[in-house]
Amino acid sequence: MIAKLFIIVIASIFVNNFVFSRFLGICPYLGVSKQWESAMGMGLAVI
Repeated sequence: MIAKLFIIVIASIFVNNFVFSRFLGICPYLGVSKQWESAMGMGLAVI
């Protein structure tokens, strides 16, 4: 029971989270305008 609940929570936070996916998609765009190092880190987060 706890394992199923844990899987549902993880899926909700990382896989099916619309806001989180949009945030990761916009990070490289925002990072490129300031510093190269920040842009690389944010770009790798998308992958």
